[in-house]
Amino acid sequence: AATKCPEELRGFRDARPMSEYLKVLTQNSFNAVRLPLYAEGVLDNPTININRCGRLSKKNYNSPTARYTQALLETVTSLASAGQFVCLDMHSLTGGGNAATWCGEPVCTSE
Repeated sequence: AATKCPEELRGFRDARPMSEYLKVLTQNSFNAVRLPLYAEGVLDNPTININRCGRLSKKNYNSPTARYTQALLETVTSLASAGQFVCLDMHSLTGGGNAATWCGEPVCTSE
């Protein structure tokens, strides 16, 4: 059987509000989420384009950018508040590719 990523369960192919992901997780009885991180993001805390993050919007911040760890903290908090166990996975050293699927275009595939 193919592994499904939560965003594939509803055909998500772009960033969506966190509330939509949480709804899908709950409806499909997920109780844990693996959140891939990249070391450079945690250590350097770069700015991120909040327009790529479905749940982060300009109305929540005074600028069009936010910091990596700020988005990470809010993502983990939202997931934990919804009863999800969050496993932080140091996925790679640098960003790009599939380093942060929770803040950008979904890259999970089923094979």
